Amino acid sequence: MYMTYTVTITSQGQITIPADVRRLLKLDKQMKALIEVKENTMVLTPEPDVLSLCGIFKSKKKSSWKQEKKFIEDGWSKSKI
Repeated sequence: MYMTYTVTITSQGQITIPADVRRLLKLDKQMKALIEVKENTMVLTPEPDVLSLCGIFKSKKKSSWKQEKKFIEDGWSKSKI
């Protein structure tokens, strides 16, 4: 599907993503997106919410939310160099 819209860039560098595009890409408030510049073209890609990945890996091992949070925080701290 190909869609073209003209948007306005505010004095603070913000744009509004048209509602049709937000619905198509299932974008919600507070969602993160990645902007890449390729050959003078801006590409906006939605980033999945971590909570939307809940349950994708099945495990018989039980752990508490506190253990899961610590595991995630440790992973983030190791990835930030």
